[in-house]
Amino acid sequence: MIGNETPLTMVEANTRDYIERTFIVVGGISVQDYYNFGYLEAKGTHVALELEELRADGSLTLKRINVYLRREWSQPLVDVLTEAVGKGFRRTLIRAKLTILANRYEDIGGNAELLDWQFLDRDRNSWRPWLLGGTSED
Repeated sequence: MIGNETPLTMVEANTRDYIERTFIVVGGISVQDYYNFGYLEAKGTHVALELEELRADGSLTLKRINVYLRREWSQPLVDVLTEAVGKGFRRTLIRAKLTILANRYEDIGGNAELLDWQFLDRDRNSWRPWLLGGTSED
């Protein structure tokens, strides 16, 4: 963890504060086939994912969020996740930049749009650059 992550508990408690605002969560991510609430009709445009939050010590917080990624940006992430599943891993560790889109927000659902992501570098001591071009301050 770098220190600028947002706990999912905060997002759940103050969801409206995160509409159109970027926040970062670290956790294990996996592909799913769950399209609900503001993403109910998004199967053609988005890949559905689930992000399970981790604490700094690597333990699970038991908090999860449904995450949706635009299909045109999804192939690099889907390739990594598919390879991980082939090796027997259920999830892949990721640092995710998320937002809650106003046009997809509904009071009932815990959904977010995946804007960018990072993986750990080979030595597992630091994060690689943002894949889609975020800045180093993020």
